[in-house]
Amino acid sequence: MAPSLTGLPPETLLAIAGYLDNPTDYVHLSRSHRSISRILRDRPQRVAEHSKECRLLASRQIEPIDALLRIYNRQQAWSEAEPTSTLVLGDGQSFLYRQGVVAYSRDDLIRVLDVHSAQPTEGVIYTSLIASQLLGVDCKDSEVELLHLDHGLLTLIYRGETHTMGWTSWILVIDVTRYEQLVLAVDMWTFEDVLVRNDCQHVCIIAPTGLSASGRHRQWVCRLWDTKNPAAKPATLEIPELSINEVGQGLVFEVFDGFLYAVTTQSSHETEEPEWESHYTCFRFPLNNPNKMRLESIRIWRRDHREGPINDLWTDLQLVQDESTGELTIIEARKEWTAGSSTQRRTWYRQRLPALFSDPSDIDGKDQDMVDSNVRTDSTQAVSQSE
Repeated sequence: MAPSLTGLPPETLLAIAGYLDNPTDYVHLSRSHRSISRILRDRPQRVAEHSKECRLLASRQIEPIDALLRIYNRQQAWSEAEPTSTLVLGDGQSFLYRQGVVAYSRDDLIRVLDVHSAQPTEGVIYTSLIASQLLGVDCKDSEVELLHLDHGLLTLIYRGETHTMGWTSWILVIDVTRYEQLVLAVDMWTFEDVLVRNDCQHVCIIAPTGLSASGRHRQWVCRLWDTKNPAAKPATLEIPELSINEVGQGLVFEVFDGFLYAVTTQSSHETEEPEWESHYTCFRFPLNNPNKMRLESIRIWRRDHREGPINDLWTDLQLVQDESTGELTIIEARKEWTAGSSTQRRTWYRQRLPALFSDPSDIDGKDQDMVDSNVRTDSTQAVSQSE
């Protein structure tokens, strides 16, 4: 009789499963035979430490095997571009989804739901009530634009028309864990599109403020508020000239572990590099002490343009935290004609953000020079789609 996995002792089978480093392999092994499934379900693989499922597991809201299957189903849905399940929550004019929490608006109402909660109950935010308390008068007409949702803080733009002031616009930050609690209200100072990033204590409002000194690119400015002291004057920091104007297409901002990061697919106009090479330019500064002296920057190899033409209009850039390692990872979607092919191929690349930034304890207020990372690191091709 030929040897098989089903004939192995449970201890040996569990030892083999312990070498599998991702949920997909573990789930596929458990589904290969009924007896193997019974053994592995009792001792499931360790869940990704930086995933929401791990936090739910730590608070004993779900079982280990359920946490593992959630991660597996989500990864399969992304890789195959096919949802595991669909659910109609309601109808609205706009919505945000992040970290398992969805917020959607309709007229002056915003509904918030944690879809991973064991007892899903929608919270309702009445923006007109918050605005009347803020302005002291009722608005005869209003509109709401959702901006960002993270760490329990929802940021939106409220535009209202009053009889005495006309149209006025405010950026409101609301704690969705304690509904209708206004954390921060900022009068709109610009008509440009604004971008908001935050953690549980700091709110960064980023906006272009016209052309830079060179007159060729837009100047980005970050204003930083501390939610524990919202009445204090915000810190202001000018971000170095960036050659990209569209956020998401070749420029991304993200708050992670007490720092605001900015990553762009093009170098500053002041940086000289061979025309056939392309690098990511990465900036960051600490939220607890934002000043120009503590602004750090590095460059990371991106691609060689001799690999083939690229259509920048289809570029999509994200900065996310890896669920397994907790490291920041650049995810970029490109539409390319590789190796002189006449067929367009849209490919998603993952690039780990290296730990080349200075340790916060080593920064003593001196200028941080650009660290030119010329060592090429291989990008992992996640998904390719021919068109």
